[in-house]
Amino acid sequence: MPEKEIEFESKGIKIHGTLTVPEGENYPIAVFVHGGGPQDRDGTVGPNKMWKDIAEDLAADGIASIRFDKRAFSHKDEIKQGKLAINDLNDEILDDAYGAIGYAKTQSKDVYVIGQSLGAYLVPEILDKSGAKGGVMLAAPARDIEEIIIDQNEYSMKIRGEKLETISAKTSDIRKAFGPLDRGEVKANSMFSGALGSYWYDLRSKRPLDLASSIDTPLLLIFGEKDSQVFKKDYELWTGALEKSGNDYEAYLFNVNHMMMPCEKGTIDEYQKQGKVDKKVTKEISKWVWEKSLS
Repeated sequence: MPEKEIEFESKGIKIHGTLTVPEGENYPIAVFVHGGGPQDRDGTVGPNKMWKDIAEDLAADGIASIRFDKRAFSHKDEIKQGKLAINDLNDEILDDAYGAIGYAKTQSKDVYVIGQSLGAYLVPEILDKSGAKGGVMLAAPARDIEEIIIDQNEYSMKIRGEKLETISAKTSDIRKAFGPLDRGEVKANSMFSGALGSYWYDLRSKRPLDLASSIDTPLLLIFGEKDSQVFKKDYELWTGALEKSGNDYEAYLFNVNHMMMPCEKGTIDEYQKQGKVDKKVTKEISKWVWEKSLS
């Protein structure tokens, strides 16, 4: 399974990544799109490397892939020094994804996008603007970040055995904390909950369900029954919208966590235990990609 270091430009910024290719020729290629926050190309969390696992499994099934270091990871010093800003989702994810897709198009005519978490949330927009042949959405949120955070908090508090009134109070606190953003009181160039106001307003402007329902690009959605960050209600919202639109899609709910790995409870602390992406997930992706490439 040959791998090589690659470099491409994204709005004047050099992005480094890995191209993994299978044996043979005329293979489809997938571009991996990370979730939020600084992440390396392998999607390293503790001892786990989600994207590396997926790249290896896809290559074994004859599918190439590109994974890359997010600029928030590789250019973190420039960000800290104020030389580079993450003003919106273009800066954090989208521009680099488009750069990677441009590189992928030099390798294959059949280019697919595989996004996870926030990256999956943006897959419909990426497909709409890039001309990629199809998109895979792993653990894709379907709701505003505020609602996701509330569900994440309730899930973890219930696991810890917190009382219902304590959980309710925390939910109320979270809603109050987002009040300034709801009322448009946060300035675009000021920090709010770890990001610039402009970033939050851009995130809140996205309508991925509406966009996914309006494009005719095929989609594969995979969710985890033990995901403690994105939930079954998100799966139901996505499948409901796509079923209503009549678009070409498939959706699966597997017994995995947010990183598509088998687990006990799916809690975040379990990410520190060694695991591997479930073969059911990668086999479903491979089958779907080949079906779309050969159709």
